[in-house]
Amino acid sequence: MSTISEFKFRALTSENWIEGEVEFENLFAKELVKLEDNKTTGTYTSQFLDSGIGSCRWHRIVLDADIPENATLEVSFWTTDVKKAEESWSGTIIFKNTKDALVKAPPGRYIKLQIRFYRKDEEAESPVLRQVKIYYPRLSYLRYLPATYQEDAKSKEFLERFLSIFETFLYDKEEIISGISKYFDPIAAPEDFYNWLANWMSLDLYELLGEKNREYILRAIEFYKQKGTVSGIANLVSFLTGKKCCVKEYMNNVFRSYGMDEGRENEKEEINGWECTKFYRKVSKTVKTNDLKLLRNMGKYEDEMHYVTDTSKNGLYSRNVIGLFIYINSPEQEFRIKEELHKIIDSFLPVFVRAEIKVIEEIDFYETYNINSIIDEYKSKVRVKAGEEYSNVQGVYVDSTNWNWLYTYYVGDDQTYDGNTNDLQYRTPHSKIDVELEL
Repeated sequence: MSTISEFKFRALTSENWIEGEVEFENLFAKELVKLEDNKTTGTYTSQFLDSGIGSCRWHRIVLDADIPENATLEVSFWTTDVKKAEESWSGTIIFKNTKDALVKAPPGRYIKLQIRFYRKDEEAESPVLRQVKIYYPRLSYLRYLPATYQEDAKSKEFLERFLSIFETFLYDKEEIISGISKYFDPIAAPEDFYNWLANWMSLDLYELLGEKNREYILRAIEFYKQKGTVSGIANLVSFLTGKKCCVKEYMNNVFRSYGMDEGRENEKEEINGWECTKFYRKVSKTVKTNDLKLLRNMGKYEDEMHYVTDTSKNGLYSRNVIGLFIYINSPEQEFRIKEELHKIIDSFLPVFVRAEIKVIEEIDFYETYNINSIIDEYKSKVRVKAGEEYSNVQGVYVDSTNWNWLYTYYVGDDQTYDGNTNDLQYRTPHSKIDVELEL
């Protein structure tokens, strides 16, 4: 039996329709080739295809085409060992109910195809051509039979064409088998097959991901290794949505006076390229009603307030609830993620844990201010985030600052740089510090 490695092929695709030395008559050509409107016939003539083999016997032609009723495709061949030879077309094949056939043309290193499109009338549907493959060199099952079957030229040709029926069927099967590895590669698998691969991994695919579902299957083991962890859920949601996601464990906000690590400071953690603050449980204290930052962050990801355990059906503050805070940069057209996202993340959570998804609009806009316009040598800048939020409060507001963060160049008597200092005389004066404002 012939094997896939014994055959070579040349292909005509959409790149050839658009580029190269080709001729079109009454045809529309882009990703595919078809008849123009109001045309019943059309012709496509390819450029020469080179086999690299002198006096090559071209073997088989295969079309990727739609040929409706009352339409046909007709293919003729011009083979030659010299490109400048006199034009000579032969071996015409009419395709109607089949898409492949043996090439019946004289031997030649080069081959040129002329494909004619026909339909019954202008109202009939046009044949559509997407790709042409032409295989070489000539190899048939006849070579496996005794030599006596090849002695007579006429019977040899008939037998070769007869055996090609079985060769065509088996070749397609062999081609699938030789490329079986691609069916187990999520990136290369056919569209109707990678869903089956997802079932192998027990994955629910995310409709909004589209082709990115292939990468999701590819990274499934990575996500499963982190299953049930805060960083694992944050990585998964960030990948699925393409947005920054921070996970809040509401149990850290449940009031209690034991088992807390008071000395452990909150720290930054990188999740899929984004930065989230990781909060630790601390000893519960009386709420400071004059702490505006504490009050302003109530209900947000940054909330450090302590609450009593909430045992209601939709309550947040218990050990069995986490919050998925997904940040978007601007108002987007209906960010529909909750329903589809829940189907996936629920399979990565313990059965007793409930996830609440919260979409946060975050203005990612920063303004830069020079903090010292008096001394030219001072190059530092402070970066502040625009879009502050204020709560309705009453009382007295005091504008103050921590001078420990404001360094300036130390300039000696000779006006040369000598390091940094917090000395009062080198600080930039600010007339509004410690001014009380009635609210």
